[in-house]
Amino acid sequence: MAGSTGTAQKVAREQRRNEASLRRLNGQLQDMIREGKAALAMRVEVVAGDEDGEGNVGGERLGMETDEEEEMEPDSESEHGGRA
Repeated sequence: MAGSTGTAQKVAREQRRNEASLRRLNGQLQDMIREGKAALAMRVEVVAGDEDGEGNVGGERLGMETDEEEEMEPDSESEHGGRA
């Protein structure tokens, strides 16, 4: 009979572990649902770039410089006619 008490304790311990795991999972799921609802409630405005895909908007260039632009800008060596 002593063996059945140990088995009952093991089963009860396993059930408590499973319940705790389900509570954590439920909390994570509720957080994800809340975040999803917040994302759906957001309004995002997307503005298309120009036809060449360069991203010029209102005369301003958005994004990173290209290699061509870097070549056009004088570097410190060429401004001083060579190395200092």
